Amino acid sequence: PASEVGILDKLTIREGDLVEDGQILGRLEDRDATLAFKRAEAEAAIAAEAARSDVAVRSAKVAHETAKAELARAQEAIEKYNKSVSLTEIDRLRLAVDQTKLQIEQAEIAQKTSKLQLELKTAEVAITKRKLERHDIRARVTGRVLEVQKHVGEWVEPGKTILKVARLDRLRCKGLVDPTKLTFDPTGHAVRIVVSQGKGKSTTLMGKLVFVHPEVTLKSDIEVWAEFENRDRLVRPGVSAEMEILANEKLAT
Repeated sequence: PASEVGILDKLTIREGDLVEDGQILGRLEDRDATLAFKRAEAEAAIAAEAARSDVAVRSAKVAHETAKAELARAQEAIEKYNKSVSLTEIDRLRLAVDQTKLQIEQAEIAQKTSKLQLELKTAEVAITKRKLERHDIRARVTGRVLEVQKHVGEWVEPGKTILKVARLDRLRCKGLVDPTKLTFDPTGHAVRIVVSQGKGKSTTLMGKLVFVHPEVTLKSDIEVWAEFENRDRLVRPGVSAEMEILANEKLAT
């Protein structure tokens, strides 16, 4: 299915093609999403510069040290020469010391805010990148394309089928078992699957029984399912096979 809404801009496969899990099969038109991603990257770069800069903190500290030095000189002058500096001037210098100290705190808070802003912008980059990637149409399984329902230039919506792929690397074998012969729970046991290839040839594969139906069918049998790997694609879905449950070989979960 499509993950985003938009126009199907590219489709690189057709019916009958083999595809791998994760392979890009097509893409939706993504100009707006690309611009949003580039904008988020630029804003994150600006936020990174602001977070790295400590100019405001250093400037406030220099101003604070200067204010303290001026106050100290004024107090020394009063000790040496009485009334050489007015009390009003002393109050002003003390106020300057207090103000510059507050400026340091304000600059430090601003720097912390800049770092938090950087985290926010970094998250926005990840979100817009993910949204951009969702314009890719990727195979969810390894298999063969059975049907293409949408074509280049057509409008698609999230959840709507674009194409159908039959999984081939892992198949399920279904069979019927006489319940009178099931003296144990075969779930998890190994199975031997023999598939006829014609002209007296056959392929033998090993699998695992994963499901035993709790109800008896109309034929008075019990339906069982086994799964097996088909990486070499030797078996086509839909063919008949014989399956043997190996009672003495239970596989780990």
